[in-house]
Amino acid sequence: MNFSTISDLHQSNDQAEQEQGPQVQQLMQDMSQLKHHEIENNAQLARIELKQDEVLDLLRQSR
Repeated sequence: MNFSTISDLHQSNDQAEQEQGPQVQQLMQDMSQLKHHEIENNAQLARIELKQDEVLDLLRQSR
């Protein structure tokens, strides 16, 4: 890519930002949703582990 002037470079940069802007926004949204799901999954895992501990305690007591 050769740019004859700084103006050409700026124009090319502006065009790239306009084209990629929506993709970047979507990527940021997707990452936010994934983080939210990760937090939910971690909370669910913690609840499962707590239940597992309770079940193991009950098994130990029943012996």
